[in-house]
Amino acid sequence: MELATPLHALPSYNQPLASTHYRINSKTSEIFPTYPWLFVAEIRSVHFHIRPRVTVVLSPEVSDETATIHFYECQNVSSFSWEKVVPGSTIAILYAQQKRFSDGSLGIRQSDLSTIQVFPAQIKMLMRYMSNLKFVMESRSCVCFKDDCKVTQKLERCSSCRTVYFCSAHRMDLWSSGHNRLCGNTTEILWMMELTFGCTAQNAFYAFDKREACEMSNLVKKGMEETPSDFNESLMERMNVWPEGDDLIVNLTLESISELDERFCKH
Repeated sequence: MELATPLHALPSYNQPLASTHYRINSKTSEIFPTYPWLFVAEIRSVHFHIRPRVTVVLSPEVSDETATIHFYECQNVSSFSWEKVVPGSTIAILYAQQKRFSDGSLGIRQSDLSTIQVFPAQIKMLMRYMSNLKFVMESRSCVCFKDDCKVTQKLERCSSCRTVYFCSAHRMDLWSSGHNRLCGNTTEILWMMELTFGCTAQNAFYAFDKREACEMSNLVKKGMEETPSDFNESLMERMNVWPEGDDLIVNLTLESISELDERFCKH
């Protein structure tokens, strides 16, 4: 399951228009994201000297390669808490930008906390959790959330997230399935999966903080109104989308979760 954009493929902080991630309004010179992208990594260490710095492991299953996320002039938002930024957790950043710092290292420069979500689990557990959620969504029926369990009868639904089900044999297996840790983040995870595998609107700015998403979406939509006529066609070709009603919808591999899109983004 390919979840996110790797560090080397992120747009450059210094030259954002050098990639297809951004476009520019020729009249106002404002820069807007063309489509949402996601950077996900596991937190190795956290430092708060001078300014917050988070060291992450890029691919724990493949190598021990690390990178640093440098935070600059960040304003607090309700969706983000520094207390959750601890080693062993997984950080997800929308619209992340790579930057070559003065020491020669390649990392991420981050100044917006509204586009960050921290999950209280290692990335391996998060990926398995998402894989199970994807299987449940695609089965279009109630099925046990436990790995490789295909039981569909006499299931009990989680009373907290009200999304996943467990059979009687595995109802106490919350820890090994990751649900014990990630239950409170199920809504954010489903929405993140929708961005990755599901539908996104071209005239929207996505954020984990709803208020920021609404404010930025209005700016993006305004910029899109003055887009060259060939932009929609190039976007459709790049994202493999097709018109449906008034929106552009990405080819779905999951059921559309419109209520989640409504929560996190205002078109």
